[in-house]
Amino acid sequence: MSKQPGYQQFVSDELKSLSTRSRNTEQLLMTEAIDPRLMLEFRTAVDFIRETTVMIQEWMTATPSQKKDVVSRVAEHQLRTAIAALKGLDVDLQSGALKDHQTLLRLHDQIGSLERRIAERMPPGQDSNC
Repeated sequence: MSKQPGYQQFVSDELKSLSTRSRNTEQLLMTEAIDPRLMLEFRTAVDFIRETTVMIQEWMTATPSQKKDVVSRVAEHQLRTAIAALKGLDVDLQSGALKDHQTLLRLHDQIGSLERRIAERMPPGQDSNC
């Protein structure tokens, strides 16, 4: 598993340090007059780093059966992140901030593909338009 004695502790310490530095940077930025939308993006990124570092630390110490739980949490984290991103995109679309039509078309196609896959996973008789 680990390369050398102390490797796992070193990685764990580095991950904790990264999380702490990200939070400290967020606190510093809050003293500036930065657009709230940018601050929300930064906060989202910091939260993503924090949650991901925790999952990496758990993975490193998990047994093989526990690793399945960590992978499941990663998938749930991706869902929450995607939902938050889609909400932000919805606001941006309503405000007219998104103007790149080619990228919007690619997003539209990807959402259509995702909708089909979600519908395939729904139990029979359950409406996927919840």
